[in-house]
Amino acid sequence: MYRVTIYKDKRLIATFLEDLMSVAVGKAQRIGNKNDEVYIHEVIKSADGFIDELECVMKYTLEN
Repeated sequence: MYRVTIYKDKRLIATFLEDLMSVAVGKAQRIGNKNDEVYIHEVIKSADGFIDELECVMKYTLEN
């Protein structure tokens, strides 16, 4: 599972979870705008429903 966060000028503008990396990247590109920073973290959902972050697997700036 992946947690995506999108920042514009260092302010959080969107965050969401996706099961597939390709879906996460595609959704980030649809939501974000040019020069927004996108961070994708690999996460796991524990039995009690909490999300535990494992690592940042991708960071990029949107160019669309």
